[in-house]
Amino acid sequence: IYSQDLATYDENWTILYFVNTISIHGSTLSGNTAGSDGGGLYGTYAIDQTSVISGNVSGGHGGGVFGSASITSSTLFNNSAASGGGGIYANGATAITSSRIVGNISSGGASAIDGSGNAVTASSNWWGANTSPVGLGTSGLVTYSPWLVMTFAAPSSIYAGASSPLTAGIITGRDGSSGFAVPDGTPATFAGSLGTLLPSAATTTSGAATSMYTAGASAGTASVSATIDSQTLSASLTVV
Repeated sequence: IYSQDLATYDENWTILYFVNTISIHGSTLSGNTAGSDGGGLYGTYAIDQTSVISGNVSGGHGGGVFGSASITSSTLFNNSAASGGGGIYANGATAITSSRIVGNISSGGASAIDGSGNAVTASSNWWGANTSPVGLGTSGLVTYSPWLVMTFAAPSSIYAGASSPLTAGIITGRDGSSGFAVPDGTPATFAGSLGTLLPSAATTTSGAATSMYTAGASAGTASVSATIDSQTLSASLTVV
């Protein structure tokens, strides 16, 4: 999608006037290719409501998005660019929050976020792991901190044959900050021993995904885990 001038109706006017921003709500843009900049989107955008920008390819800059953008509660996943900014190339003021930025690549320049000198505010996002995302964006251009981190909650003990929930969440920053969450629909998988898990794969709602662990008949120490993107967290629980 190319955004330069969009005709918009305003009831206070009797004619159409032009604006420079396109709003994208709860939409998916996937599998598009551009020979130059902007594989998925080119221009000025407000993107939110669990929109997904994925699998887009640019022969220049900005595999997912090229331009200026305000992105909230959305996913930039597995986009690629030849010259920088596999996820987004900021050619203007850009802010990203409560979003999932994972698996974006670029042959040249920064893999996730690159730009032409415009500062990018990208705090309170999930980058696929609990470790620092520094290096995924152009040095000095992108503000990452605090980034979102994954947590995992499991019981310490359970009776044989009983059930208890396992919860994987991405709702806090590395500094303990709250009020942000990974977008709804982020996939999670669960695994465990000495029992069964249902479901073994789930997606997040309000930043959390849950599976029910049911212990088998045998007592012992079980291992349970949850994985979201490249991050796996595990815990031990005692079956009594």
